[in-house]
Amino acid sequence: MTTTTTAPTDLWSLRGLVFCGACASAMDADVRPGTLTRVYHCAAGCCPGGTVASVLELMVLTDARRHAPELIEGVPEQCHPQVFADLYRAIVVHAEHRGVDIVPRS
Repeated sequence: MTTTTTAPTDLWSLRGLVFCGACASAMDADVRPGTLTRVYHCAAGCCPGGTVASVLELMVLTDARRHAPELIEGVPEQCHPQVFADLYRAIVVHAEHRGVDIVPRS
């Protein structure tokens, strides 16, 4: 008998797309110690505490719905990482709450 297994859903739908605005390094996906809070953080320490993943992911999802609703509406959440990778070149997080740049693919 053959059984089908599915790969676990990646909890960080922007993995590989988030970059630090200070040093331009890719930001790592992590969980804050002692909590269940998912964050994207700069390994160089430019963004102490990191950026809360759910907030950043909601910003990007809102942008996708605004600019490409036909590509995101009705798409299962586990497919969002691929849609985001197709739509965006980078998500740049600036330290000290100075904003986020959502950079589309040209």
